[in-house]
Amino acid sequence: MTKDESLEEQLRKIKVKDSKINKFPNATDEVASALFFSLGNNLSKKGDLEGAITYHRKAIELNPKYAKAHNNLGNALHDKGDLEGAIESYRKAIELNPKYVGAYNNLGNALRDKGDLEGAIESYRKAIEINPNNSSAYTNIGCVFYKQGDFNSAVKEFRKAIELNPKEESAHNNLGIVLYKKGDTEGAIISYRKAIELNPEYAQAHNNLGNALRNKGDREGAIKEHRIALKLNPEDEYTLELLEQALQQK
Repeated sequence: MTKDESLEEQLRKIKVKDSKINKFPNATDEVASALFFSLGNNLSKKGDLEGAITYHRKAIELNPKYAKAHNNLGNALHDKGDLEGAIESYRKAIELNPKYVGAYNNLGNALRDKGDLEGAIESYRKAIEINPNNSSAYTNIGCVFYKQGDFNSAVKEFRKAIELNPKEESAHNNLGIVLYKKGDTEGAIISYRKAIELNPEYAQAHNNLGNALRNKGDREGAIKEHRIALKLNPEDEYTLELLEQALQQK
């Protein structure tokens, strides 16, 4: 697809590649909607939220029943800080597809950020009801419990997420955070190391591990972890502050 191609030419090429589209009487609108949806996703990945919102709205205009477009519009609006708009979009996606697990998870995240923690948990539970193996929903519920100060329940949810998906790095990191909060430094270190094993570029986990090691008295280990985190995020002031604290520790 070249920069100077017209929309009609792009649509023609897509239609040639997928003969199934010709079975639909409104193929042009459906293909154009899919194209706008794809453009919106690409712009969102590049950080162009305004562009992403524009193209997802175009996709919905051509195909109002496009649940994924409503969901991804919600994601762009959420990232932009428009929680009300995001919640409306997620609810529309769920209305169109009542078994849309991702939309329930996303709705829960938006409700959580809005401060509606009970509503968030309800949405996450709905995702689990549809798909009991959805580890992300358990992780999200754990985060809500942590925010509420219910550390024991948070641990339970994070462990369930890890049981379902041992490779979910965020669940290991979050488990480490709550264990550290509960005073289990050794358990926290094990969890942080597992998160880093799964994703060596997980800067937050490196910082968390650094904090736990410093608390344990391992100054050199802490410095090493904070330096790795700073290398991953050179402009992060919080990481620089943590490194300076570790360097000053005697």
